[in-house]
Amino acid sequence: PSLIDPIFSSYYNEMINSEERATLLSVASVLFSAVMVIAFPLFGWLIQINGFSFAFGLVGCVLVVVLIIMRRSFVSPK
Repeated sequence: PSLIDPIFSSYYNEMINSEERATLLSVASVLFSAVMVIAFPLFGWLIQINGFSFAFGLVGCVLVVVLIIMRRSFVSPK
């Protein structure tokens, strides 16, 4: 998160006017917290059941699949 924060902060400052920026940052913060409330216990449980290697491998595979799906949704057909 420490690398992502300045990148998105700069992006938000350039693309969004100040009246809407605070709302966007608050919503982004709440969504991040909500995801972490769910993800951290599940990740801990997965580590307890199967170990670190399996847990990190599974999370990596899930992220690769999500990135592939996101890329396909953002690439316009020719």
